[in-house]
Amino acid sequence: MNDTNFQHLLTTSLPLVLKRGGRIKMLCLTVLFFIGTIMLISALHKSDPFSILTIMGLCFMLGGFLRSLRLTIFPKGDSVTITPQDFTIRQRWRKKTYEWKDVTEFCVISGFTKRQFAAFDEIAGKQHVFPTHNYRLTVDQLVKLMNHWRERALQQIC
Repeated sequence: MNDTNFQHLLTTSLPLVLKRGGRIKMLCLTVLFFIGTIMLISALHKSDPFSILTIMGLCFMLGGFLRSLRLTIFPKGDSVTITPQDFTIRQRWRKKTYEWKDVTEFCVISGFTKRQFAAFDEIAGKQHVFPTHNYRLTVDQLVKLMNHWRERALQQIC
């Protein structure tokens, strides 16, 4: 996201909802995986039915088709909703709300594969990590945005 749009997120009125992007891309991927699945099913009928490469390719295509279909049908699957009192993280079918006063500052951490995530700790001591690739923001932008709204909420409480 460019800097002008990001600055708008820092000054916009709440509630602010960061949604998954790329619905058209997901629809195109769904169609491509569907076509690949159909092609491999027809290849399986024409060739040796136990061809390991055909079966592996079919599993990959079918898995990709089902995942992209889920992301196309349920576009609200991943989102972050920010309000003056709390924020809600929705991942797939899980939804969890945290009050600003109950969390520490947000930070960037690297996973096992060097992929970066936004992380925060609850006052109770539990660390939470959520992927940031879904919200059309860089990891640093998301962490900065969440810390900004956290600071504003804590200032209003005091």
